[in-house]
Amino acid sequence: SPYYHNQDYHNTYTVDHEKVVDDLVNFPVLVSFVDGDLVGKAQVDGDDIVFTDYYGFKLNHEIELFNATSGELVCWVNVTSLSSSVDTVLYMYYGNSGCSSMENVAGVWDSSYRLVQHLNESSGLHFDSTVYGNDGTCFGGVNQSAVGMVDGADRFARPEECVRGSSFSLGDEYSVGMWFKADTLSSPVANWQC
Repeated sequence: SPYYHNQDYHNTYTVDHEKVVDDLVNFPVLVSFVDGDLVGKAQVDGDDIVFTDYYGFKLNHEIELFNATSGELVCWVNVTSLSSSVDTVLYMYYGNSGCSSMENVAGVWDSSYRLVQHLNESSGLHFDSTVYGNDGTCFGGVNQSAVGMVDGADRFARPEECVRGSSFSLGDEYSVGMWFKADTLSSPVANWQC
């Protein structure tokens, strides 16, 4: 089994291949769990947490939330090779009280990701995790303290509420992904930007 230098503890996590539609390369995977083993063993800010593949190669990750009291961790791990036919095992190491942050936020989201905002800031700017720095400002009274599926969420109660950021060119073809919960869906959303 692999070992990451200067980390005292490790756990393994398995990505079920039946939940992976196709073989993927450099794919950001949401890792979210509560692990009591992290309590008192990982740094209070989670800086010593590091993920590797089976061979011990460090995987880029971004921590959205780490609660050192409960052991709750929500993060994105860029898995270099994710199989649709064989389970993928990730190793998480922690327990080095003297290391600096092991995160590489920009390394999780490659250059094809133009904007990634997790909406976990409860006030002020929403920060972009990509290398492009497309941070967003809330307008119209957005509630930045809403409860969401992962770590953060905003509540947009009126059409004029939005998050505006830098303008950038998307090109002719692009995909947009987001998680949202509508109070009601009485008609299709025709214009979701402000």
